[in-house]
Amino acid sequence: MQPAGLEPGSFRDPESRVFYSGDEVYRALSADGLADFNALKESGLLEDERIVRTEQVENGAVDRSLLVHEPAGVLRHERIPFVSYPYEWTFSMLKDAALLQLDLLLASLEKDMVLKDSTPYNVQFKGARPVFVDVGSFERL
Repeated sequence: MQPAGLEPGSFRDPESRVFYSGDEVYRALSADGLADFNALKESGLLEDERIVRTEQVENGAVDRSLLVHEPAGVLRHERIPFVSYPYEWTFSMLKDAALLQLDLLLASLEKDMVLKDSTPYNVQFKGARPVFVDVGSFERL
């Protein structure tokens, strides 16, 4: 197995950190981050196809050699085949990303949850369809 590699853009949220191990994309969660994820899972929002497919895995199932702290939980995310950035997108892509986040925020509020940050960097595109990739942004109200 290749050593873990931290995602350089995943440093702002103290409750979750994205890293790579081999060809897989993982997210290490703090205890609070794991509680938020469990609430997200129980809410049914995680089943929304507009959110990146995510599953919880055993903590020992991945190489966490670059992580500073032992995580309370580890998630594995579907890998998006082509990563693009908001400064590369057309106006309609930016609009689709913004509308996706607004829709997910409204849906999460109905489930006593909220998106704690909203940035276009939390969205990627699978073909022409926007997908929200920052599962760690959901937290309980």
